[in-house]
Amino acid sequence: MFMLMACSQEAPGIAPEQLASRFYDAIINKDFNTAVSFYGPEMPAETHLKELQQLQMTLGDLQSYKLQDTIVNTVFSGTRYIYTYRLQYTTATAKEMLVMFNSVRGEPLHIEVRNYKIKSHATHDDENPT
Repeated sequence: MFMLMACSQEAPGIAPEQLASRFYDAIINKDFNTAVSFYGPEMPAETHLKELQQLQMTLGDLQSYKLQDTIVNTVFSGTRYIYTYRLQYTTATAKEMLVMFNSVRGEPLHIEVRNYKIKSHATHDDENPT
């Protein structure tokens, strides 16, 4: 009985706050392969890897992240977590909505999509992607 209880504590998996922290910490450490491992299967890993590398080349290193808002939306197929972060890069600040999903089918919590808006510290705002 004790062994079953010990196993059940691990069954729910990682909490959304932990997943987000591990994701951003991996980016700060330039460990893009680990960061990509937190995405779901909707898109190829190579696509996410290229996006992370492009952001780093364009904005510089991710220096910090701060949670600003949390929305939890339960849907028929699972729970969607929408976390809004303020990200500080070397050359810009970004506001990002990190959307994570936890399926009722038992699939692990994963990043579904990132939606970010970049505010540059430079004088050429038209050169920054959104």
